[in-house]
Amino acid sequence: MRHCPGWLREGAGLPPVLAPALVACVLAGAPGAAADAGSSPARGPAERPADPHFAALEARPDRCSDVVRALAFYRARAQDLRARLELPAPERSQRPSSCRHARDLVARARALARGARRAYEAWFERAYEKWRCVHELEGSWTDPDPPYWGGLQMDYAFQRTYGREFVERWGTADRWPVWAQLRAAERAHAVRGWHPWPTTARRCGLIADPEPGPVGEKGTAQLPSVAPERRSGR
Repeated sequence: MRHCPGWLREGAGLPPVLAPALVACVLAGAPGAAADAGSSPARGPAERPADPHFAALEARPDRCSDVVRALAFYRARAQDLRARLELPAPERSQRPSSCRHARDLVARARALARGARRAYEAWFERAYEKWRCVHELEGSWTDPDPPYWGGLQMDYAFQRTYGREFVERWGTADRWPVWAQLRAAERAHAVRGWHPWPTTARRCGLIADPEPGPVGEKGTAQLPSVAPERRSGR
């Protein structure tokens, strides 16, 4: 059958007048095959010469669309998780040259995505526990009431300073996912410690005294530029 011409081998929609030709081809082989039959063994599947037409189809994305979609998914997932962890973007992605190559790339991309997921979950757990007490004394993660928003009561200047990309993407902090609120808080903490949350940090035992500075009407330090605080209990 493999010796028959491709158009005859396909068979679909073959006119009845050509049916005998297909039978003859199957029985006798392609022209010249009978003469060579005694001198050389038939080729097995592993010995079949490369078919350029088949190779071209193998490389077409629509021949392995599910594999290509899986590759895009795992790459995007890994990139998103690495961005949450503030890790550098991976090197330029390799383009698949065939379905087999795409499957190999999917296996690698899936492993990278799973590793990024484990690292992100570990970071999120640590960060959430670190900020749990402050959050419980500040407000809901979705608190929409100005001039302070979200679960860590960030004012707008604070949000723009430590979470500019989140403001541009989602608006005020009450619309941010929890991980983004934690990430902005971590950035601020790396620079200013717990002092943007003077009262709650003292109540949580995180600082002993407010940051030195002018004393405000309520006896709390007026921090430079931004100071996210609750509207009561300070």
